[in-house]
Amino acid sequence: MLLHEASLGDHFVYASYDTHPGFNNDGKPAEAVQSRTDSTGIAAILISSTGRWYVRVINIEELQGSDITHDSNRSAIAFEVDSLYQVTPGQCGSEAR
Repeated sequence: MLLHEASLGDHFVYASYDTHPGFNNDGKPAEAVQSRTDSTGIAAILISSTGRWYVRVINIEELQGSDITHDSNRSAIAFEVDSLYQVTPGQCGSEAR
């Protein structure tokens, strides 16, 4: 992830797919996957199901000296997964690029 041409490190990244229930056991909304970017702005997302997926990130910056208090930068990508293959343990992490 990049923001203003710089890596967006240590930032939450969310992903989900069309058949995910979208809620935790307590009824609160939930994404299928939550990850964090590393210092270079890269996040690992385990794609665990076929279907239509999205990956999203939101960055909110506090603004000074303006009537507007915050600037919200949002980005998302959507794609479809037709089939899956099995990965070995440890393959889906910062070393799997």
